[in-house]
Amino acid sequence: FGSWVGGADEDSNSLFLTTYGMVNLSDKVQMGTEATMLTGEKMYGQETLTRAGVTLSPSYKVSKNLRLTAEASIGMQILPKNSTGTVIWGAGKEKEVRTALTLAPVITINNDFSGRPQIKPFVTFGKTNNDYNKLYDKKTWLFTHE
Repeated sequence: FGSWVGGADEDSNSLFLTTYGMVNLSDKVQMGTEATMLTGEKMYGQETLTRAGVTLSPSYKVSKNLRLTAEASIGMQILPKNSTGTVIWGAGKEKEVRTALTLAPVITINNDFSGRPQIKPFVTFGKTNNDYNKLYDKKTWLFTHE
C-alpha cells in the first residue's frame, strides 16, 4: 500500500497510518500483518480521498534457505465526485475495492520472515470492482530481489 502515498497539492492535508506485525505460530510458520489508512483533502486532483487496506502474509519455512509465502490483501478507496461531477482518473465508481493474492517461494540466506538478502519469483492474482481498472484483473508473473 506504500504506493498510495503522494499526489499532494501545496494546500492539501492528510493523515497516513500504518502498522506492521509478525507472529511465530510455530517453529516453521509465521504470520505477518499490515493495516494501512490514508485520508486527505486536495490530493490527486480530488477534493477528498480515503484509502484503507489490510494484508495477511503467512510464511512456511521449508529449509534454512527456502521459505514459501503467500500474501492476501484487500484495499478500498473512496473518491467522491469532484466539482465537475466526475471521479478523477476516469474511474467508473466512487468506491473501488481491490483484492489480491500473491504466492512466492523465497530463496534467502536467513529464512526468517524479514531475512535478507532474498530472491523472490512470484505470481499475483488481482481483482477490482471498477470497470475502468479492469487491466488490474489479471495474473502477473514477476521477479524481485532485496
